Amino acid sequence: MSVHKWGFFPFDAMDFKAAQTYLDKKAGAGWVLDKLFFKWFARFVPAEGRVHYVDLDLHGTLDDGPDPNYLQLCEDAGWELVKRAKGMLLFRSLPGRHPAPIQTDEGIEADRFWKKYVLKNFLWLLIVLLIFVPLCVILLSMPGGGAKVSEHLCSNAILLLPPWLVLAAVYLAWSFCFTIAGYIRFRRLGQLPQRGRPGAWQMGVLGFVMSLLIVGWWCLDMAEGFGLGTTVDVALTPFQDETSATPELCQSYPVVTAADLGLEYSENSRYLDGRRSLLVDFLDYSEIADGEAGATHILTTQRYNCAGEALARWMFSIRRDETANGQFTWGELDWSETASDWDFDQVCAARDGSYLLLREGATVALVGATGFDLTEPEHLDMIRRRVLG
Repeated sequence: MSVHKWGFFPFDAMDFKAAQTYLDKKAGAGWVLDKLFFKWFARFVPAEGRVHYVDLDLHGTLDDGPDPNYLQLCEDAGWELVKRAKGMLLFRSLPGRHPAPIQTDEGIEADRFWKKYVLKNFLWLLIVLLIFVPLCVILLSMPGGGAKVSEHLCSNAILLLPPWLVLAAVYLAWSFCFTIAGYIRFRRLGQLPQRGRPGAWQMGVLGFVMSLLIVGWWCLDMAEGFGLGTTVDVALTPFQDETSATPELCQSYPVVTAADLGLEYSENSRYLDGRRSLLVDFLDYSEIADGEAGATHILTTQRYNCAGEALARWMFSIRRDETANGQFTWGELDWSETASDWDFDQVCAARDGSYLLLREGATVALVGATGFDLTEPEHLDMIRRRVLG
């Protein structure tokens, strides 16, 4: 049975000296680096008389690797490459060898470290701070553009976004300040702008948690794509001979159906989709029903049962903006002011009353029925009872 010890490896190229110190401490205790898993977890095996060396990987991450001649020179000198990760080359000495450090000129090492990593890191930070962040803000705030916020609120994956944004802001600010301070120190003293081991650990843990949040978001998003959080998913289309979206089933949910408007159920099109997150319990219903004299009516209900009234007020606002700017299946909805005697917490109407957006307490509903004036008292009562009750 092999004996090994595990260690967290939070270092990147900006901390390659701190990584060297960490590995030296392990070697002094009789443990040598064996493997690095997922670039974050180091596995050590017992070995006496072995040492490590951390060199900069000047080839970046998108090529075939370090120069074979360079690696051969290192091996001839007594070093074997264990892992290439995070802009670093992690070496350990060969058994029975006591090699000299790979780099011996501190001035050259400092100069290439500045040019290869610090300057590049600074330029990337400038791009993010001055271009990418403002661009994202502009896209998200554009009418009809950016993410459909109401849809994302129906997913649990979105809950990981706020902590990730906070951590990313801290990470960017910290990195930017460190780079500026490092540049000043490098120009004045010619010293490598290296974080100490505590700072390297703090930044490493921060980056690791951010990575976990990204992986968690991806896993949740994938799981929801396979049905996690789905409460109902039935449909009738012209291309199906049988339907799970029976009139009785659809009527059992708080949506407006053909029967609620005095119409006969048809076999045209009908679907009901439901999803539940920690923030919103969502239902989406659509039906094409036949009316009198060959008329066709499109029925729509989008119901958001929110976790609280504050969230419901926000949902009402964003859903109004989204549908007014084209983020709706049946086109833009030009919402108008509404009468105060309708007696809802919030309400507005569009297309001569055939579409209503309402909020009652923590529930928001978008209800539509082409060819009907839903502002008539009997229809308002029906919507209150069926959808908001």
